[in-house]
Amino acid sequence: KVLQYFEDQIQWRVGESTEHELTIEEIMQTLLEGAETWKGKGLKVFHETKFKYEEEANPEEFFVPYIWDLVVYHMNKYPAKLWN
Repeated sequence: KVLQYFEDQIQWRVGESTEHELTIEEIMQTLLEGAETWKGKGLKVFHETKFKYEEEANPEEFFVPYIWDLVVYHMNKYPAKLWN
């Protein structure tokens, strides 16, 4: 429904413009104007998704190798910056 609405807006604008093809700026303007007038009727409302963080018993098993991977990666990517 959302894509169809905006496609219809652009097609309507294309129909109006018989002299030339639409420029990128004209298409963006059409999309912006469509976004301001769009009501969003008929869309399914989703409930807010909630997540619960549960800490692992030994988080260092993940974080220590991960941090070392980052250190090694950045040492290889920017070696001069680390030693100057």
